[in-house]
Amino acid sequence: MKANTAVSDDVLEQKSYGRVYFLVSLAFLLTVLWAVWDEAVTRRPWKHYQVAFDNMEYGQLKKRLEGLKAYLAKDHNPGKLLPGLPEKISYHQLLKHLEKAREELEQNREYKVLLKTLKNLDQNLYSVNQDIQFAKAEWEEVYYKFKIAKRQKQAYQPYADQIKTLENQISSYKPEQRVLEQKKKVLEKTMKSLTAEYDKYNKLYQAVTAEIDKLGRQLKSVKQRWPQVKQVVIESYDKNNFGEPILKVDRCQSCHLGIDKVGFEKAPEPFKTHPQRTLYLGKHSPERFGCTVCHRGQGSAVDSVRNAHGSLHETDQTPGQNEPLLKGVEIEASCRKCHDEVTDLPGAPLLSQGKRLFKELGCYGCHTTKGFEELDKVGADLSRIASKVAPNWLLRWVKEPRKYLSNTKMPSFEFNDQEGLAIAAYLWSSSDKPLYTMPDGAIDPEEVREKGKALIEVIGCRGCHKLEETPAWKIAAEGGLARDFAPNLYQVANKIKEGWLFNWVQNPRQYLPKTRMPNLRLTPGEAQFISAYMMTLGDKEEKAGIEDQLKDKGLIGQGRKLIIDYGCYGCHDIKGMEKQPKFGTELTIFGEKKAAELEFGYVTDIDLTWSDWVTTKLKEPRKFATERIKLKMPNFHLTDKEILALKVFLKSLTSETVPLSYVQVLSDTKSNIEQGRQMVQRYNCQGCHQIEGKDSKIVAYYESRHLAPPPLDGEGDRVQPRWLYNFLMKPITMRPWLQVRMPTFPFTDKEVLSLVRYFGSIDKQERPYIFVDAEGVPKENIEIGKLLASKKYFNCFKCHQQGQKPPEEEEEASWSIDLVLGKDRLNPDWIVKFLKDPKKINDRTKMPSFFFAKDAGPEEVLQGDEEKQIQVLRDFLLTLDQAN
Repeated sequence: MKANTAVSDDVLEQKSYGRVYFLVSLAFLLTVLWAVWDEAVTRRPWKHYQVAFDNMEYGQLKKRLEGLKAYLAKDHNPGKLLPGLPEKISYHQLLKHLEKAREELEQNREYKVLLKTLKNLDQNLYSVNQDIQFAKAEWEEVYYKFKIAKRQKQAYQPYADQIKTLENQISSYKPEQRVLEQKKKVLEKTMKSLTAEYDKYNKLYQAVTAEIDKLGRQLKSVKQRWPQVKQVVIESYDKNNFGEPILKVDRCQSCHLGIDKVGFEKAPEPFKTHPQRTLYLGKHSPERFGCTVCHRGQGSAVDSVRNAHGSLHETDQTPGQNEPLLKGVEIEASCRKCHDEVTDLPGAPLLSQGKRLFKELGCYGCHTTKGFEELDKVGADLSRIASKVAPNWLLRWVKEPRKYLSNTKMPSFEFNDQEGLAIAAYLWSSSDKPLYTMPDGAIDPEEVREKGKALIEVIGCRGCHKLEETPAWKIAAEGGLARDFAPNLYQVANKIKEGWLFNWVQNPRQYLPKTRMPNLRLTPGEAQFISAYMMTLGDKEEKAGIEDQLKDKGLIGQGRKLIIDYGCYGCHDIKGMEKQPKFGTELTIFGEKKAAELEFGYVTDIDLTWSDWVTTKLKEPRKFATERIKLKMPNFHLTDKEILALKVFLKSLTSETVPLSYVQVLSDTKSNIEQGRQMVQRYNCQGCHQIEGKDSKIVAYYESRHLAPPPLDGEGDRVQPRWLYNFLMKPITMRPWLQVRMPTFPFTDKEVLSLVRYFGSIDKQERPYIFVDAEGVPKENIEIGKLLASKKYFNCFKCHQQGQKPPEEEEEASWSIDLVLGKDRLNPDWIVKFLKDPKKINDRTKMPSFFFAKDAGPEEVLQGDEEKQIQVLRDFLLTLDQAN
């Protein structure tokens, strides 16, 4: 019989699977533990940061608490902690006085009896008040039933009787309530007198220990904290793909816990207090703005630092969701989306400088950029260049402009000799050639040049123009951008034709209607002196045959093509190029470009990032060129500071639009100030005048400030708006002893109004018009004011001009402004303030203070009343004319 090899069920059932079950269970347990750990710890790094910060804050609070206790333990005067307290005693003395007052109070029999009486009185008063409240509650219930019954036309009289009974009951309690309240008031007054000494020291003790108690509560609060995601929800800030507003979630403060707390300025990241916390967070509360509005990054991510700060992968940088965190000064780029109207934005100096440099260099001439479409071209009008410059200079300038002016705004295109000649040929051939001639005259040339030099030094040319070479590094070292506002004239004779120069300085707008160059109202003789002197600045470099070469038609055609290829018309008006389009890359949203969208060519010595690409592009514009990619951007020879400023500005160019609730809407006053500042920058007013505390440049060329243009700080408070408007449109002589003269600028009505409003807004003047009723001034005031202004008292005309009558003081350094102009020029309120304390208004004034003390005025005039004396002096000035 064949053996049965089948395994019986009993044998299978008896086999042990415990080891398998154990291993499977262990694996399952480990998986669960790992999942819990990964979920609760690994994916929650913010928990570690919060625990570490809590320990840090706890230690800081504890140290402060112990320090305060130690300070008090040393028996210091707590009055130093609480200035202004009625009594300053040491901490130990305070404790002794408090304990003594407490013991005396506890031993005072009258106090004990009074305390017991008050307690019984409170109980009785409480009982009466309860009876009244119960009765009122019952009255409310019955009155409700009464209204229902009456409305439903049911029997309501029983309710009316109950109401009457309850009202009588409430009235019966009132006398007892009033008596008890009066008794309590009397007893409390007596009690207050008994406890006055104790209350005084107890109040002081509570004040001294308030900080200790506060720190104790804070310590307890920190100890009881539990890790949690700290989330700010910003409503309607972001938009979905359909343009609908959605919520923006910002969880940055889950890790950056000390960002808005004082005391963590030196803490390590991510616990550090925000730099310049008051400036940045004072009006940008993290509870409303969060962090990513300014810093970008992925605010909703809390699983890792890398994800929270935005992925750095070049193909994974979705704007508004996963864009890299802005670092360092690049953070300033975010300010523009809310503060674009502000000229010099506090906290964003590089952004402000970059925007200004973008305008000054004319970047928008080649690159279409939203918001810069209406600006004028920055370069000179070349439609009549042949009448202005020498042909050999034009050729050298086109090829290497920095060899002529090291700080010029004109970039280098690196043209070869043939290209430079071709471009010069087209410009020369397309230019109008009006003939400008010098006036005839048998004046000694040397004398003319000397007079011209003297004029240039004093009339105001130095406010905008330099007459000596200044290296770019020196300007940058002094904190400015390495560009001159107006052309340096130190070798102008190399460039200009004398006939053109003579006509230009006499009337700049005749040659160029849109020029910012003002008219100094020179006589023909003065213009001749200046042009003759300027033609000595530099040596003519004549080269025979250049003008003939510029007539070559082949060169002219080649030059036209080069000008179109390189976009010279973007900065200059050139005949035949009026309708040429901009050819540079549009920069409207350039700040959003990803590194993968930028052409790095064969460059390997920089990181493949937006920041490094822009830095290299601005420093070496054609470095990324290849055999297939021809780059045409010229080299502006930017300094490192200029590159950084421009980079920050370019980073701000994005398509991001923020809700109006986040945009800074300027008030009328601030808007006036911003528009005025743009005007001050455009026309270089600070070249001659001190404005907003910034000293002028021209003052360095005068031996005395008294001979330089006056400061304009306080101008809006000082003068009448109508006078200032008229003066800016048509300047008049106010200080005849000055050789420097206020030029006539090519202002429009709108521009002049902007300046008038600017000065008024800076000085917080709210009156756009000031009316001076000179005829309404009492005659006796005029006579008394005239007496005070005479030699007998203040002798005003010793230093002040009076119409055509010069001051009596021989030394011009002591002379001052024409007082006859006061009635039309000065604000009457300002005259009063100035006479009271001239140094307070202008710390550089030489005007003496006649009313430096309460009794400083003449006692025999108006009974020595200084206020009245000032008023009659003002009235006299407002009626002063030549006849006086």
